[in-house]
Amino acid sequence: MKRSVYSLLAAMTAVCAYSAPAFAQDDTAAPAPASQAATGRTAKGNPPSAPEGAETSLPPLYQAQQSERAQGSPTKPRFDPYPIEVAGWSKPRSNYFFDSRWVEDWTTLREQGKAPLFKAMPLVGDVVSLTLSAEDRFRVHFYGNGQLAPGNKYNEVQNRSIIGADLHITDYFRVYGEVGHADLNEDGHPDVQSVTAKQTDNVALQQLFAEANYHTDNFLVGVMAGRMEWTDAPEQLVSAGNGPNLHTTWNGYRLYLHTGRFRLGYFSAKPTVYNLGGYFNQSVFDGERLSSITAGYVLLNSGPRANLTLTGLYINNYNVKAAEGNTTGPDHRYTYGARLTGRLDRYTIDWMAYRQTGDHIGRNVDAYLTSISSTAKLNPFGVPLDVGFRFDLATGGGGLTKSHTTHLFDPIYTDKGIYGEAELFSYQNIMVYAPNASIRVTPKWRLNFEYDFVYRQNKSDAFYTPTKAYANTQKFGGAYAGGQIRFNTYYDLTRNIFLRLEADKFDAGNFLHEAGFRNSYVIMPDITFRY
Repeated sequence: MKRSVYSLLAAMTAVCAYSAPAFAQDDTAAPAPASQAATGRTAKGNPPSAPEGAETSLPPLYQAQQSERAQGSPTKPRFDPYPIEVAGWSKPRSNYFFDSRWVEDWTTLREQGKAPLFKAMPLVGDVVSLTLSAEDRFRVHFYGNGQLAPGNKYNEVQNRSIIGADLHITDYFRVYGEVGHADLNEDGHPDVQSVTAKQTDNVALQQLFAEANYHTDNFLVGVMAGRMEWTDAPEQLVSAGNGPNLHTTWNGYRLYLHTGRFRLGYFSAKPTVYNLGGYFNQSVFDGERLSSITAGYVLLNSGPRANLTLTGLYINNYNVKAAEGNTTGPDHRYTYGARLTGRLDRYTIDWMAYRQTGDHIGRNVDAYLTSISSTAKLNPFGVPLDVGFRFDLATGGGGLTKSHTTHLFDPIYTDKGIYGEAELFSYQNIMVYAPNASIRVTPKWRLNFEYDFVYRQNKSDAFYTPTKAYANTQKFGGAYAGGQIRFNTYYDLTRNIFLRLEADKFDAGNFLHEAGFRNSYVIMPDITFRY
């Protein structure tokens, strides 16, 4: 790791220690959740690459805790009348910090005299203010039989540093910019993992956009234009890619209209291409464009324990060199469906269904994805306990042929680590039943457990990693792919420093063993600083 990275982390930690007392007291805030993972199919502008290291997606039961944190966050956008947890901006990573840092509005804390140093600093009276943000994440991966490959044992050390600036000129206009630095060291023979530009980059222009809005008490309309992160879709379809050192960003524009009951959004952009090393050498991939329409409606809004929202989504994605199965070429897909989320007393739900049509290199596409998650919040012996389950199904069939209709679902820019740090499978030709549980040991410490029963949806098609097929698995019969036990724990060391440990073990089923694959494990500790 470059010494400058550690110097930056030390400097930011010192600033945090100096300014921490300025934070409002909130000892009940839940630990920072796991973040989203690496996203994007292969051939998305960068050369095709193997899966990148990923922060694991949240267990379904943790989604409700995240939702409640967003509702009570003192840095949520002030002028948005729509419920923040379903407004399509970004996930909260703690009580103060969001995954996309531009979402944060520190003005309220400044007015209360509780804003820390460098947050909502007045430059010209109350008209112009500046907020600075920073993040440094250090993590290590220990892989055994990585990607189920026998003998593929190796380690990875990752580090990223992000610095952002948010300049507000009145409450109706602002400019946000962000730069990032990434390091990756490997030890061993990673047959699947590979160094990519998003993992190793000297200095990258991550985001630079302008935003204008108009708002009243129950109305918000606005436009954003430039380079930005966009996650106004389920992480099963679109993620910021928090696993690799640098997030996925887009170049285009976003329109939004929000009321207290209804919201409508439109997004159209091209992905950023990251190039290894260098300074500010990113470019725009003109061979792909993603356009999206989002419409949300609040069915019930009676507080954090009684709410229900329905969100419709339509995505039009064209990629001139998209990879599917063993083919790469023009791919034009239309993904449409809806998601129902909310909480009713002790029970939370997150249900979604999406269909895909279009064509891949002249072949018709007919595929779908369904995900059903539910949890119950209990309190045995005074210990907060959440228990739940998730059922996922994504179609397969025809992924390795070059004729007829393909039924292989394309998860577009999915959270590739949604099933764990090992990134062994994703939303392609899969069916998963996953019971899970979460225990809040203390207000700052949480333990999560999950077991995944994994099957192929179509036994005549291959079993897939997030980016390609496991070789020859289509030649062997059987639906059961294996079982995976997942454990992760989060601890808030301070309001700015977050610790995490994950351990996953996958026991491969018969057809994977017959195809030459073996059981696998990954262990990953990390520490993240946010300011």
